Amino acid sequence: MQLALNSGEVLIHQGSAKHQTQSELPMDEGELFLTNYRLVFVDNAQKSQIELILREIQSLQKCWTKEFGVVPLYENQMKIQTLKNEFNFVMTSPGHWIDLIRV
Repeated sequence: MQLALNSGEVLIHQGSAKHQTQSELPMDEGELFLTNYRLVFVDNAQKSQIELILREIQSLQKCWTKEFGVVPLYENQMKIQTLKNEFNFVMTSPGHWIDLIRV
């Protein structure tokens, strides 16, 4: 899967991810792209795309996947708070993504 880049935009990192919504299941599986201007999630069916402008991100946090919403299983989530919304992505190495976004 490829992401169309805008003029002056450079792809920094790309990897598989799942977008977790309020209801938690089912999660949209897809690809997450980090450029020097934005973070973009494209689901595998390419029916939807989430685009976050990096300068609008207020906070980034690693989170745990929890069994029954209580028992911590894996620290494999990245929570992103923007000016308007909150987004949760499940992935391997969320700390690495956070480090790259903060650069």
